[in-house]
Formats: sequence, structure tokens, C-alpha cells
Amino acid sequence: MPTRNAIRIVPADPARPVTPQRKRFNSLVRQIEQARQGLVAWQDNIALFAQAHAQLQVPMLQGLQALRRRWAFALDAAPARKGWTRDQRQTPQALACDAAGELLHTDGDDAQL
Repeated sequence: MPTRNAIRIVPADPARPVTPQRKRFNSLVRQIEQARQGLVAWQDNIALFAQAHAQLQVPMLQGLQALRRRWAFALDAAPARKGWTRDQRQTPQALACDAAGELLHTDGDDAQL
């Protein structure tokens, strides 16, 4: 693990008045320390976020993918019904092709598509 070169800050002499530059420097040092603490808290929560993502969002995304797959097949079957003109059949066919293309792009191992 690399060593960290830290700046050692010598405490000011209490008898001397604090200059505006020193006040600004002290303020910046406090801000750096707060940012470091925020970064540590952020890094500690990354694992919790990944766990919550796996438990909540992954099943929802899988369900969405299944619904999109059903939608693509429904669009594919729609023009087979009677009463559609040639122009009316082209719209669901084009939508079905687009939906199937997106599904194949995200889940390319679906042989039925």
C-alpha cells in the first residue's frame, strides 16, 4: 500500500493574530477533511447499493424484458388478423422488427426471436 504524504500543519502561535490567509487556509483544510469523510461514507455504501440493486432492480429488469418479449410477439401476430389493410399491417410489422432487434441486442441468445 503506498504511503501517503501528509502535510503537517504547525499550530499558529496563539499570541499572533490570525491572518486572513491563515483563516482561508484553515477553512480549506476543514473542507478537505469533510470531503474525505464524505468519500469514505460513499465508498462504504457502494456495497449496500450493489446489494439493493441486485435484490430490487435486477428482477424488475428481468420482468420488463419478459414483457417486452411478449409485446414483440403480440405485434408480430397482430397483422395476421383479418381486416387489416396492407398499410395497416406495415406498422405493427415494423414495430415488431424494432422490438425484436432491441431484444436480440440485449439478450442475443433467444432462438424464438
